[in-house]
Amino acid sequence: MAKYGATSTPAFTAALWSQYKKAFKYNLGLLSVFREYPSENSLPADYDSGPIIFGAGAAATGLALCGAKYQGDYYTYFQLVNALKAAELGASALTFALRDEQWASVSESWLSKAIQFNAASHQ
Repeated sequence: MAKYGATSTPAFTAALWSQYKKAFKYNLGLLSVFREYPSENSLPADYDSGPIIFGAGAAATGLALCGAKYQGDYYTYFQLVNALKAAELGASALTFALRDEQWASVSESWLSKAIQFNAASHQ
């Protein structure tokens, strides 16, 4: 909603984005990630969430990238970009160290690239 409502209902989605960040964002300095579920829930990953590591969800973090950019929240946007780049570097290191190509596919999916492109191309 933070993405799609940014042009039609900017005040509503700005308030929604602010509340969402308070409840779901892990602020890690130069990086940030988003929880998949509220902190009081400890649910497992499913087909929609992607991997969940210490409560942070791959899907929630990736989709927050567009939400941050469309809301003009550049601090969060660049924290998320940094987290994605760190994850890509980690996946490349694991691919090299373990000689296991499954790690490379984590950051090279078309969906991942499409989400990143959509966020980066929004002005």
